[in-house]
Amino acid sequence: MQKPVEPKKILCIHDLSGVGRCSLAVILPVLSVMGFQPVALPTVVLSTHTGGLGTPARMDGSAYGMAALEHYQALELQFDCIYTGYLGGEAQVALAEKAFALWPAAYKVVDPVMGDNGKAYSTVTPALIERMAACYPSVQIRFQDGDYEAVEEWILKKKVDVGFLSASTRQPFRLTPLVEDDMLLVLPCGHPLCELAEVPLARLREERVIVPAEGIDYDVGNILRRAGCAVTDSTSVNSDYSALTLVGQERGVTILPRMLLGDYDDQRIQLRYLEGHPTRTICLATLPQRRLSPAAELFCRYTTDMFHTSI
Repeated sequence: MQKPVEPKKILCIHDLSGVGRCSLAVILPVLSVMGFQPVALPTVVLSTHTGGLGTPARMDGSAYGMAALEHYQALELQFDCIYTGYLGGEAQVALAEKAFALWPAAYKVVDPVMGDNGKAYSTVTPALIERMAACYPSVQIRFQDGDYEAVEEWILKKKVDVGFLSASTRQPFRLTPLVEDDMLLVLPCGHPLCELAEVPLARLREERVIVPAEGIDYDVGNILRRAGCAVTDSTSVNSDYSALTLVGQERGVTILPRMLLGDYDDQRIQLRYLEGHPTRTICLATLPQRRLSPAAELFCRYTTDMFHTSI
């Protein structure tokens, strides 16, 4: 008589929702019908799913989950696969980390359930992101540095998911404001305008204004037009730092954002406010018709929270 084949065991680390056909309520019967033996490890028990049914009652399963894993280890159970789904906090990420460590030979199936309809869940915090990154090292963030025109082109051609741009961009992007950044006048040390705490815009018409040529900064251009200066008459250079070098050599003045000037140390220049204290608004920019990946959406949420909690 042929010995029956023991079904493969799958450890299912996911939430259990009472109302709503999702998560463990669906996963367990489907895997059973497929011939597997699912072992449920609820990360959290919810009265309903989170899709528009109000605020569900919630019972965290982290402590139970750790005790269950230790019990399974004591029983010397072997799992052929570990499947993770919704992890609602750092403690629940630790469940996945411990399971991966206890059964390293098990096949890992990771579904990073972190949001719906392009929006991250409120439980997805920066600390959680770091833990998730450790569990899911295949998600990578790559930064590219460029001027406004380059960033606009990258977004339009979908070479990047998200860009940092000024709100003065002329492209129809979806913009999420992050921070207001002062636009400051940069003067050679000893310049007559250094005697003023705030420089009238009209005085710029008397100066040689140096403007970076790389995608003429829309915000600088707007200030020059308000001052009655022709942007085409300004001196163009290759970069912001080239402009700073020329100012230090007393070959003109320039206008640059405070964020760029923060780490620049040169005793040959001085900074002054302009009349009306003009600013630029730094925004996250995305294509309005493009649905971002969960990883990109999470990056947007993290970046927005970081800026809004630091000002």
